[in-house]
Amino acid sequence: MALLPTLRSRQKPQKIQKKLGVGTNVYIPTIILKWYYRAMSNNVSHSVALGDRGRFVIPIEVRDRHGWDTGASLIAVDTDAGLLVMSTDEALTWLQSRLEGRDLVAELLAERRAEVERENA
Repeated sequence: MALLPTLRSRQKPQKIQKKLGVGTNVYIPTIILKWYYRAMSNNVSHSVALGDRGRFVIPIEVRDRHGWDTGASLIAVDTDAGLLVMSTDEALTWLQSRLEGRDLVAELLAERRAEVERENA
């Protein structure tokens, strides 16, 4: 059983909406459907079973693709969409890409100044 629905580019919107778990009365803009298709086309889903002690085995194909060996340090992030697993190096790279071009100190100072102004008003 696939964990994520796969979409074919020529599928009718009704079939795509069914795979996404929304009714046909829900309008999904074409740009969203194209984004979803592009985002999911490079992903491969794997079926795993949860063991009695809360453990699951990451398939060898995934471990090889990411270069994870026995004892690799991984991070599990619980999101609204599900569980995200990545290595600490991948997490650092992802976080750096998300923060690129932002001045966090300036943002923090601006937030603090706004709080002070609200408190003094």
